[in-house]
Amino acid sequence: MDGVGQVTQCQIGPSSSYSYEYTASPSGTFWYHSHSGAQRTDGIYGALVVQENKTRLNQIRTELNANFQDLPDQHTLTLLDWQEEASLDLFTQSQAGLGFYPDKPYGEVPTPSDQRYASTRSFDNGGTGPIPYFSGIINGKGRHVDVPYKKTRLSIFTVESGKIYRFRLVGAQGLYSYSFSIDGHKLIVVGTDGYWIEPEKEVDYIMIHPGERYDFLLNATETSKDYWIRAETMEINQNGQGPPYESLGHVAEAILHYKQDGESPDPNADVPSHRYEEIKNSATLRVCTKENPCKAVNCPFKKFHSSYNITCTNVDELRLLEPTPPGELPNANPNSQCRNCTHFINFSFEGESQTSSVNGRNFILPSFPPLTQYNDFRKKDTICNLTADCNPSTLECSCVMVIDIPYNETVQMVFSSMGAFLSAHPIHLHGHTFHVVAVGYPEYDNITGFVKKRNSDISCADVNCTKEGCVNESCTRPSWKTEPMNFDINNRTIRKDTVMVPAGGYVVINFLSDNPGQWFLHCHKELHQLEGMALIVNEALEEQPNPPDGLNKCGDVDMSYNETSSRE
Repeated sequence: MDGVGQVTQCQIGPSSSYSYEYTASPSGTFWYHSHSGAQRTDGIYGALVVQENKTRLNQIRTELNANFQDLPDQHTLTLLDWQEEASLDLFTQSQAGLGFYPDKPYGEVPTPSDQRYASTRSFDNGGTGPIPYFSGIINGKGRHVDVPYKKTRLSIFTVESGKIYRFRLVGAQGLYSYSFSIDGHKLIVVGTDGYWIEPEKEVDYIMIHPGERYDFLLNATETSKDYWIRAETMEINQNGQGPPYESLGHVAEAILHYKQDGESPDPNADVPSHRYEEIKNSATLRVCTKENPCKAVNCPFKKFHSSYNITCTNVDELRLLEPTPPGELPNANPNSQCRNCTHFINFSFEGESQTSSVNGRNFILPSFPPLTQYNDFRKKDTICNLTADCNPSTLECSCVMVIDIPYNETVQMVFSSMGAFLSAHPIHLHGHTFHVVAVGYPEYDNITGFVKKRNSDISCADVNCTKEGCVNESCTRPSWKTEPMNFDINNRTIRKDTVMVPAGGYVVINFLSDNPGQWFLHCHKELHQLEGMALIVNEALEEQPNPPDGLNKCGDVDMSYNETSSRE
């Protein structure tokens, strides 16, 4: 079990605790967070770092040829898009179709003359901001655009000139992806989701999506200056005539400080808030040219339009620093005779209300956690699978979606993002890491850089749909358009637990089903997950252990009058 309430165990009640004992392995950059309602985006999260022992760390330093400092308590950054209102209130407002009016004072009822907010778009024209951006925080500190710098606090990360440092970046965002950079410095990306990778050098931007983690090295080559740390959303101003489009300027901010002789141990004393604006205004902005293009890692699309002068190293191009052990490496293609080893899973917005769904179905949490109360779960809940029929006229369907996978097999999942409303989705699988064996991108317009046509490898012909034009707007039964595709995999193929599925495209992941359990699979955008973009992976039911004796149960209580008795 791994903490998802109503999936692997009961929710932790008020004034209660739930203790775990486990072996801290593997090492790497992870994080913890609530999976109850929208508590994560309201602040219940944090970094979880498992440090390498001294011998192992020295081995990595040798392999990377970098004698870096590893100080996770000083150089771990958690990013969050912080809202003005409680996340659950925003979710309710969005789901009810009430809309948002950011120019209206908080608490006032909008009038017909007020401007309603329109969802913002990314560089590829994919939807990125259904809820207005309010502010961003790094390690719990940040500012709203209307608040003067001198009246706020930013996180400060201190380095000494001449040293190399390992930084850890945690994407705790609820909705927005960030493009992360540090003024005046190139970054060396060396890890993702707990795995060391072959160094990606001379990196200007790390694109980090909700749920992901990236480790990078910073070479502190400067001497006596403070530098602006920026995490900028990928929203663009589409009012322009064409690319390159301007950014909307929505950021989370922090400061990189070079420690000087005689300074205090308190960075807030060394860099007081009244200096923030001076530091920002004195920054030399990064310039990307055709002759000297900038480099980005982990783009959510195949490439930037050429006018941006930014190249992309995409997730499937990353390579592990060390080979995957033979016992952990899946095959390139599942056994063709295995009935439940290949699954097509489309993350999109379906039905008359265009709600977040998986294969056109909205996931609802079960009444009983299937891992600990499986029989109760099977009796009580409405369970469906990836191909279950829903209402053929509206495609509305709410159920506990479950997919079964067998024990000790290569399992392949094809994540796609097809449908009427284009959007990229960061997908996270609990209980496993997986190998990213392929990414399929849509066709892009050469003039705008926007998605022109969805990837043609995936077929989305919906036999259920009777509404006019619905076949072009829905994707509830995805499959390969032609014969099953063959893929390559090797022991350096990148390994992750969260991956961004491009708008109009797909990602193919492979893993070994060697961890029996009930595992949550979901979009890590909080709004999408709450609305139903999730499912449960029932892995090797016959191999799942019985719950411990005395473990509390949850769900309905049925009791007759005769079963009660008064106290003597």
